[in-house]
Amino acid sequence: MRIIVTGSREWTCRPTIEAALRKHAAVPGQHVLVHGGAKGADLIAAAVAEELGWKVECHDADWTAPCTSDCRHAPRRRRGGSTYCPAAGVRRNQLMADLGADLALAFFRCGHANRGTWDMVQRAVRADIPVRKQWLDDLGRIHTSPQHSAPHHATPGRWDSPATVRVPFQQPSPVAQPTVGLARLS
Repeated sequence: MRIIVTGSREWTCRPTIEAALRKHAAVPGQHVLVHGGAKGADLIAAAVAEELGWKVECHDADWTAPCTSDCRHAPRRRRGGSTYCPAAGVRRNQLMADLGADLALAFFRCGHANRGTWDMVQRAVRADIPVRKQWLDDLGRIHTSPQHSAPHHATPGRWDSPATVRVPFQQPSPVAQPTVGLARLS
């Protein structure tokens, strides 16, 4: 089984990634984890996959490469003065999608841009790779979306707008509120 992992650089919940990969480790055969080499979810997944004995493919973006003729922008400058092509991550994501996979796992961090993760998800969907998404909120809770595959989910829907990540709200269970020191108005 070939699995692409994409995720937020701010992802910190190793147990969630480990549980997702262990679930797919039960499928017989060789397992290959494909990732983009970014800190956060990518590197956590790579470490877990190595522990599970999987083959790991890292596709680092070449941020030092010059912009190509198909880039729609100019090279950007870093604080130190060196330049980079902002499309390097996009090119890397397209390569991972073009190489194909049986599944893509996406790990989003609520409250962060997740631009590269959204880009990889969209490219996976266009390549007919099923995508499973999970969100980590600021309270450490994990929220999971249903598994989607193209073309059914090719258009972002209610839970998939890259502009706003909405986490399904769960009403807390009712708890009796203390009434000590409160006067009743009747």
